[in-house]
Amino acid sequence: MENVQREGLYIQLQNYSRPYLPGETIVGQLLIVFNTPQEFKYLSVRLEGKAEVHWTRRVSRKSSIGRIHKTMHYRGVERYFLQRIKLLGDGSDFWSGSTQKLASGSSIHPFTFTLPDNLPSSFRSMDNVAKVLYLITARLKKPYFSFDILATIPFQVSGLLRIYPDKELIFVLEESRIATYCHSHCLGTGRSIRYKVQLPQRSFTPGDVIPMQVEVSSEDDGHVMDASTVASLSLKLVQHIVYRIRRHRHQASFEVCKTSLHPGKEMLGGNFLLFLAIPVHSYPTRLGGRCKLINLQYVLNFEVEMGHFSKNWKGTIPIVIGSGCGTTSASTQDFVIN
Repeated sequence: MENVQREGLYIQLQNYSRPYLPGETIVGQLLIVFNTPQEFKYLSVRLEGKAEVHWTRRVSRKSSIGRIHKTMHYRGVERYFLQRIKLLGDGSDFWSGSTQKLASGSSIHPFTFTLPDNLPSSFRSMDNVAKVLYLITARLKKPYFSFDILATIPFQVSGLLRIYPDKELIFVLEESRIATYCHSHCLGTGRSIRYKVQLPQRSFTPGDVIPMQVEVSSEDDGHVMDASTVASLSLKLVQHIVYRIRRHRHQASFEVCKTSLHPGKEMLGGNFLLFLAIPVHSYPTRLGGRCKLINLQYVLNFEVEMGHFSKNWKGTIPIVIGSGCGTTSASTQDFVIN
C-alpha cells in the first residue's frame, strides 16, 4: 500500500500486483485526503464480480413492404457476488439521513472481504464479446445536491483448475491412408502411408512446452519415409469459446500460438519433434471456475504437408490447460483426462 499526498479518495490493496484466488481474503483500506473538512452521509466500499456477454446477429425477414433487415442484440450477465461494506455513517441514500463531518487531513479506513469459492478467472475474449471482471468501488456520499466522491479499481482473480498429468497415459493418434506419389511431375501408383502423432500427456499449465512427436512411414515396405518427402509440419494451439444466453449460442475460435518445422534433405528418417510453448498468461480451461455464459476449451491443430503427395494430413487433439497457481484450497477444481 503506497502513500498518496494529493486530495481525493483512494483504494489500496495488499498483494494487488498478483491475482487473487477463490476463497482468499482481500485486505485493503480506503485513504481519504482533504485539506478542508468534508461533510458526508456515509463512506462505503462495494465489491463486485460478474461475467458479461454481448454479441450481435444480422437477420432478415419478408414483409408486405419487402425484406426487412435488422440487428439482433444478445446480452447476458452472470453475477458471482455483490457486497457493500459500510465503513462510516448510517448508509442512507435519502435526504432524511444524518450527516457527519470528516476532519481535514488524511484518514485510513480498513476493510476485508473473503472471495467466494469456484470463481472463474478474470477474462476478456479476443473479439470483445465476453468478459469476466472484478471491481472495487469506494463512495463518499455527499449530502443534498453535492456530487459524490467515487474511486474504482479492478482486481484480477485466477480460477483454480488442478490437473494430474502424471496419471495420464501417453496419447497416440494413428491413421493410414492411400496417397498418390508424384515425383518430377509424374503420378505414380497409390501407396499406403501411416501417420502417427504422440503426446506425453494432454493436460498442461501456462508456461509449459508441449512436445509432439510425428512419424510418417510407408506401410507397403514397412520403412520410415525419407524426410525430404515431408514438406512441412505445423502445430497450433487454438482457443474455442461457446457463449450461451439461455437457448442462444455463439461460437468463436482464436489462434493462441503456433510453431512449424520445415524438414530439409539433411534430416534423416521420418521422425519429427515439434515444440510449442504455452503463453504464461493463458486462461485455464472453462476459466477454472463456475461460468454458465462462457465455455472455453483448447485444442491442438496439427498438419503434415507432404510435398510429393496429393493430400495433407490434418488432425485435432483436445487438451486441458490448468491454472498456473498451485494451491490446496478447497475451491480448486479437479480435471483428469482419461
